[in-house]
Amino acid sequence: MPTQPTPPDTPFLASNHQDTKKHLLLATTGSVATIKLPQLLTTLSQTFSPKTLTIHLLLTPSSKNFLSPTDLHEASANPLVSHVWSDEDEWAFPSGVYTRECSVLHIELRKWAHVLVVAPLSANTLSSIVVGRCDGLLLSVLRAWDWGGAGGVVVAPAMNTLGEGEGEKEDGIEVVKG
Repeated sequence: MPTQPTPPDTPFLASNHQDTKKHLLLATTGSVATIKLPQLLTTLSQTFSPKTLTIHLLLTPSSKNFLSPTDLHEASANPLVSHVWSDEDEWAFPSGVYTRECSVLHIELRKWAHVLVVAPLSANTLSSIVVGRCDGLLLSVLRAWDWGGAGGVVVAPAMNTLGEGEGEKEDGIEVVKG
């Protein structure tokens, strides 16, 4: 049985993290292209300053299969990255149990982020988005996203074309586009 996450001393509240920087929520899913995360973060840190951009990483359980401990350390040590989130964090409440006073992490991340980038977007996650599944932190953030608001969502599909028909992928992307 998996261990329970350590409850935070203070829950994440978007209102406590407002500043003049741009806030990027960068999510990875279970695609082999996840191995490019350290390279993507290096490129972003060469392009942006920590004074102008803050990144929170959101790693799905399946994406962690493609990242070595060295990759995870390198990603979390990037000067732009201020936090790394995973599904377990959604249910880590200060008291250990949800109460009405508790913030809900996927809502707080949606409020905090100016832009959500899902890179890579796996076929499994794409199909989950299409049918409205929200069984993890990323899918819950996407479901709660203010699609008519100022913040955007960028997806970078990365899937084996032999395993996923091009028509189905295109149909899924059209659904995500709205």
